[in-house]
Amino acid sequence: MARILGSIIHWKKKIVFVIQDVGLDYIQSSTDASDLRDATEKDAIHFCTFKTGWDESLNAWQLEFNRRVSTNTEGVRKMLGGAHEDRFPTITEFQDKISARLLNADV
Repeated sequence: MARILGSIIHWKKKIVFVIQDVGLDYIQSSTDASDLRDATEKDAIHFCTFKTGWDESLNAWQLEFNRRVSTNTEGVRKMLGGAHEDRFPTITEFQDKISARLLNADV
């Protein structure tokens, strides 16, 4: 039976995302990924990353395991929420940005 935690459903099973290392780098640089940690069995959400490496003998790109990290549903909520809190714009910065867009809009 699924248990709903906010807007994330937890089925008591692991969810594993397999992504390229640069994808995880992007997530960590552009969202609040502060709850990602070395993989632990207690966490419901895992990210396995792979990087591409050139194999001279095969003359082809190959996927190589990079690392595994995990988080819980709260960690995913933070990532889906966007930027880390200390990178949020101030009210004045937000208003200035909207005003600038309105002035430059073709309305």
